[in-house]
Amino acid sequence: MMKTPIIVIEDGFDVSFYDSPEIAGSYLEPIDILDNVYEIYDADACLLEAKICNEKLDKKWFDYFKPDYIDVVKIESGTVKIIHYDKLVKILTNFFHNTINLDVHDNLSLSDLIDVAKRKNYIKYE
Repeated sequence: MMKTPIIVIEDGFDVSFYDSPEIAGSYLEPIDILDNVYEIYDADACLLEAKICNEKLDKKWFDYFKPDYIDVVKIESGTVKIIHYDKLVKILTNFFHNTINLDVHDNLSLSDLIDVAKRKNYIKYE
């Protein structure tokens, strides 16, 4: 079971936090999944998998020109539970220090860093 928030790292340094896997998937682009742009973790530093699913759209009679299907990103637990605790703590600490100039202690735990994200309203809820 995934523990939220979902943490998405883009290109190794840009970090986003999401309240659920569904919300995270709605922000991610299928082409970026194919290009392996993201690393996705849950709040326990478990590496997650992003998959592209083809979903049928509900179409009305006036939606003639809309496609029948659309690619969407689904985030799931990995087939093997891989924990990257130290790596994720280092990335989040660097993100808070360098990207948003937030002074955080170098010895904060993952849980503490997630609390910082919550207090600073960095978690996307919709």
